[in-house]
Amino acid sequence: MEIQVLDIQVDKWDQNQERLIKTQIRITIKVDHYIEYSLDGVVLRNELIYDDSNYPEIATNLDQIKHLNWLGEYGCNKRKFGKWVVTWNSKVLKDVDGYYDNGLKQGLWNEPIRNYWSKAQVFERGVYYNNQKCGTWIFIQENKRIGGGQYNNQGQKDGKWVELSDSYYNLSQVTYKGEYKNGNKVGKWEYYLNSETNKLIGGGIYQEAVKGSIKSGKWIELSDSFSIGSQITQEGYYNNGKKVGGWNIIWNDNNINKKIGGGLYDCSIQVGRWIELIKDFGGGQGQSQIIYNGEYQNGRKVGRWNIMYQEYWEKYFVNVGGGLYDEQSSIKIGQWIEVSENFGSRKGQSFVNYIGEYKNSDRIGQWDIWYKYYVDGYKNKKIGGGLYDNRGSSKIGMWVEVCDGFEMNLQIIYKGEYQNGKKVGRWDTYYMPWGKEEFKKIGGGQYGEGGQIKIGKWIELIDGSVSSYECEYKDGKIINGSNLNIELNNIL
Repeated sequence: MEIQVLDIQVDKWDQNQERLIKTQIRITIKVDHYIEYSLDGVVLRNELIYDDSNYPEIATNLDQIKHLNWLGEYGCNKRKFGKWVVTWNSKVLKDVDGYYDNGLKQGLWNEPIRNYWSKAQVFERGVYYNNQKCGTWIFIQENKRIGGGQYNNQGQKDGKWVELSDSYYNLSQVTYKGEYKNGNKVGKWEYYLNSETNKLIGGGIYQEAVKGSIKSGKWIELSDSFSIGSQITQEGYYNNGKKVGGWNIIWNDNNINKKIGGGLYDCSIQVGRWIELIKDFGGGQGQSQIIYNGEYQNGRKVGRWNIMYQEYWEKYFVNVGGGLYDEQSSIKIGQWIEVSENFGSRKGQSFVNYIGEYKNSDRIGQWDIWYKYYVDGYKNKKIGGGLYDNRGSSKIGMWVEVCDGFEMNLQIIYKGEYQNGKKVGRWDTYYMPWGKEEFKKIGGGQYGEGGQIKIGKWIELIDGSVSSYECEYKDGKIINGSNLNIELNNIL
């Protein structure tokens, strides 16, 4: 029996686009103390929670959800005790372990960072006392120290520190260098890219305040998705911890800094005309040069916002979509044209649009998916879409959807039915090779009566390719499977 169901966005590595993308998974918390993670009808992980006094953190990286596990023992009071070790992809990681006493971490620990995954194989090592970090802690990558610092007796960071960004991985090796005083950042902090080259990319000053510390003066901050291929920064001033005046958005394009967007802040509230950027903005593989242009009133988007695109060889942006935000509530209303995350990426020229209506910020009615492609000249073709109900963006009826990262080398669509936002019945997978104009069925299978859980025999595609394999599901778990290893480009 379920007691709570959560649909959350997690990070997923897209091999075809060579970048992190967001994908939605379902977390089901059950009365028997199981937490179940599932994606598109497939159960990824079942985690039994013995110790309900120490509720686990929800993993937010798909790779980690699939492959990372802690193994150890529980005492008769259902508290962890003794040595616990880590497995990755079912293999025990050497010297990555620690000891519990009555559910509390004690002594020397070597553990994966919170964002650990295959492209962020970093560990942190130090001493716990009654579950609290103390003394020196260091970050280790490939047997090299890449950061760390000291904790005081209250478990607060103190003195000089080198920290890792929350999204640290091999294409975004960002570190922060500065000083802590009783758990608060003080003085000058600098941001660096890559611990070996130590390229200075940002930073600013923290000043002490009545409670903690606040940013002051000129700052260069990093975008949430900052990486080697998307070096986007924001530059401007803080006054008493608030952003003020003009802030510029800068794109480092092959070591040339270009002002690409920005606008005004009034006490950290966005006002007036702004140009903002799509996540992972850039001119590289799997990236898109998309900007959003419109107006803020008291920190809320209002009126017409345009979505604009620039080919990497062109000087100017052209309008490719957009729509209206309500003047009072700042929610999307009326007709909108939206674009895919990798719209126009240099690798695959993915010109995919979503066209339909918003009401109270929810998609309603018919939404169509259009694709501009090149076969003896550019053509526009409706390749998908379906209905949303009028109660809150739940998909209903027959739908045709496109795969993550849809582009000219990966033209894959899925056809099937939704009931109350859940996939039900038969769903089929279709593929169209580049240069062709017709989709052909290459796979698919059945969802159970309750919806959203795969059952029976399926033909699935290997992620990021058109190679397929056969498998059989029971209650969303594979019980039988064999690789076919077919490259469909060669047979269609």
